[in-house]
Amino acid sequence: GGGAAGGLREMTALEKASGEELAEQRAALQASELARAAEIEGRKAVQDRIVSALQARTSAAVSGARDLAAFVRGNSEMEEQAARNFGRFAGLFGLETGSSNDALLGYSSSCKSMQKLHADLKDKLAAQEMKRAEEGVGLVEEKSRGLVTAANTLSSDLSSARDKVSRALTSLEVCWEEARRNAAAGGSSQSMLPEADPWLAGMRYQAACKTLTAVEAAHAPDLPRLVADLREMDEARLNTMKTVLKSYAEGKRDLLQKALAEAQNLCEMLDKIEPSADCASFLQAAEVREEDVEVKEGDAETAAASGGANTVGHLGVWINDQAVRNCNRCSQSFGIMRRKHHCRRCGHVFCDKCSSRSSALPASFGLGAQPQRVCEACFDHLASGEGDAGSGPAGGAKESEIDFEVLREGPLLKKGTIGPATTYKQRHFVCTRAGFLHYFDNKQSGEAPKGSIPLLAAKISPVEDDACAISIEVDDSGAGAFWKAKTGKTKHVVRSAAGSLDRDSWMAALISCSRLAQ
Repeated sequence: GGGAAGGLREMTALEKASGEELAEQRAALQASELARAAEIEGRKAVQDRIVSALQARTSAAVSGARDLAAFVRGNSEMEEQAARNFGRFAGLFGLETGSSNDALLGYSSSCKSMQKLHADLKDKLAAQEMKRAEEGVGLVEEKSRGLVTAANTLSSDLSSARDKVSRALTSLEVCWEEARRNAAAGGSSQSMLPEADPWLAGMRYQAACKTLTAVEAAHAPDLPRLVADLREMDEARLNTMKTVLKSYAEGKRDLLQKALAEAQNLCEMLDKIEPSADCASFLQAAEVREEDVEVKEGDAETAAASGGANTVGHLGVWINDQAVRNCNRCSQSFGIMRRKHHCRRCGHVFCDKCSSRSSALPASFGLGAQPQRVCEACFDHLASGEGDAGSGPAGGAKESEIDFEVLREGPLLKKGTIGPATTYKQRHFVCTRAGFLHYFDNKQSGEAPKGSIPLLAAKISPVEDDACAISIEVDDSGAGAFWKAKTGKTKHVVRSAAGSLDRDSWMAALISCSRLAQ
């Protein structure tokens, strides 16, 4: 009963029984190895979780240590700035007198005390706590690098060994499957390669498992050691943070308690300020007498009695003292100790020293025969015998003798805006040597100017589309910023109704007053 040439014989009953037993053994082994694979995966999950926790905690520790250093540095800078501010505040209110001075001396003392408190806290933070925080950063960064490196090495070694076991088990399962198909075909497969031998695959799998066991044994002490090192590092970091923050909090608390006491003392001192008494004592010390005030009131009554005569005579200018910051002669700044005074002849504003002379003015000024305050220049002019009295109308002097402060005056059209339309309105303009262009409703106006344009910082230029117009643009930096804040305007346009030659003459006068390059 032989088979065809080259064919395979049929398996005997004993061989079939042996094959079935082998299949059962392989199935049992496969189940056992799958259980081992599940155990390996379980250990992997635990190890990965611990390594991930180590990495996350070390990252948080480094950030926490750096945040602590930034906190100390920032508060140190803040306390240093506060100390500088209180040092500057201590120098304020130095010109107060009387009860205000007594109270504000306490304010100055309080500021100096606060300056020292903030400076002491700043020194404590910068010298002591900053050093502690920076040392903590260095220690945490060093420890974290070691922990992360060890954790990465452990994770890499275990992952590599597990991957080999997984690949070997997959290869063994393929061999078992091939063997089952072969057995089902009656063992007639002739295409089976040596690499598909379940025994060889099992040997490779057992070798991979032994390698994994050795790697796990080698790294077994690492995880507990890494966790212990993490705890030690974190406890040291948190103790440093606790010490530094508590030191700052206690220092800040003491500072605020002392600041509260200083504020209470200051409130009690400020309650003792008597404004009216202070003002009276100041005026007395400044030798401001009641008769000085009465003289000013008499001047006003004399002017009214003279039929509303122009209190600035024929000069036509009375400078608004709110528009002046410096003496017209010595250029010293006005303040609480340097008061403003008008010269009754030229109308400009001077300090007391530069307007200390007195002289009787002509009847045309409407001030009577009583000597009036005048500046040095006007006093010299009156004393020279070239007084303002003359043969002109109403006893006035000739215009050329009186208007020595005036560069040019006359009518001009001033540009303005009413609704959507642009209009020009005629005004009487006076350009003075002091660097102002004043304008009035008319030449005979005895009131203060309708407005004044500072020329010292002004750009004077012709208007491109109008041969008779002049543009005056005040620089809005420096002194010009004061005028912009005061008038809300820095650009003006005026126009000569007499033609371009008159416009050019006005431009020459205005440009001579400006100190800007035109």
